[in-house]
Amino acid sequence: MQKNRNHTIWIFAVIAFAVLSLSFALRHGPAGDKAKTGKQATTPYVIFKFDDLSDRGTPWSGFKAITDVCKSKGIKCTLGIFGQTLERRDTGYLKYVGTIIHDPDVEIWMHGYNGAADELLGDPAYQSWAFAKTRWNLIYYFDYLPRTFSPHWKSGDSCTVKAFLADPFYLTWPLYPPGENFKGLLNSPCQLESGDTHYPDDLDRLKNNYDTCASGMSCLIFQGHPWAWDDAARVVFSQFVDYMKGKGARFTTFYEYYKIMHQIKDATGPSVPGKLRLTRNTSQSIRLSWNPSADPESSVDGYKIYRNGVFVDMVPGTTYTDAPGMTLTDAVNYQVSAVNRANLVSAKCQAVSLAGSGIDK
Repeated sequence: MQKNRNHTIWIFAVIAFAVLSLSFALRHGPAGDKAKTGKQATTPYVIFKFDDLSDRGTPWSGFKAITDVCKSKGIKCTLGIFGQTLERRDTGYLKYVGTIIHDPDVEIWMHGYNGAADELLGDPAYQSWAFAKTRWNLIYYFDYLPRTFSPHWKSGDSCTVKAFLADPFYLTWPLYPPGENFKGLLNSPCQLESGDTHYPDDLDRLKNNYDTCASGMSCLIFQGHPWAWDDAARVVFSQFVDYMKGKGARFTTFYEYYKIMHQIKDATGPSVPGKLRLTRNTSQSIRLSWNPSADPESSVDGYKIYRNGVFVDMVPGTTYTDAPGMTLTDAVNYQVSAVNRANLVSAKCQAVSLAGSGIDK
């Protein structure tokens, strides 16, 4: 019975993979350097994918040690975070995340919400919620909009595919699905670690992996788990970085590579949303609407809503209903800012209160 069930799940997964690749071809355009230029890049881009950033079980101090190495080398890296870890408000952990999350050489991406190995399997409503909740936490605590998702360990199925495609803000899903190269990224990562040791302990193996792949790929992803690395492993990693730098490797992040592939070049934020209007539905519900922002370079992706200066939610359109489950008094005020495809944010619009101008009571 279990064997038949697993076989059925596998069939649905294969179908989902096919649908996903077609959907991304329509949604995101060409796959990579070769698709756009007809030529292979001279030297590959390199992305370091560091998994399992958490405040528990996997010491974040190991991540700090490796991000310090990357910073000293002047290279970029990416860290997969679990959204729930921010809610526990560990002071040291939040301080560390806060020091790196807006560093242009670091990308924080969604690795899951609670960190369970099989978290993102089945239950489509939960999976959609997990995507939204992780994004909400990162914006609420750090004003940071994540754009990349890569599932933790055994997670990821057809429901995950649907949740990802339906979410308007996550744009790139590296290393998935197997057998497809629709994102211009490797289907499988080059492991920094040897076997089950969780240590990068063989410099010659790493050099060989790079030399073997560098001539045939536009982007190489090296995956590892820095929470488990000791000083010796960090030395090997540092030596490997030096080797690749000597070969001319170009270090980047998932989202930066996405922008390269899609030729997103934008250094200015959107215009400020205009004419915020409030309409009272009930004593505990207010409808907001505003005029859209403009961004001719990369387009507007969405809007952040603030109540009394505190982040409430993010939406792709120009309306939002705020129903916080409490009475909204005349002292409550709202503001909205716009975010473009390059993750640049406009200034907030002028605050509008329930008692002020602009409200339709």
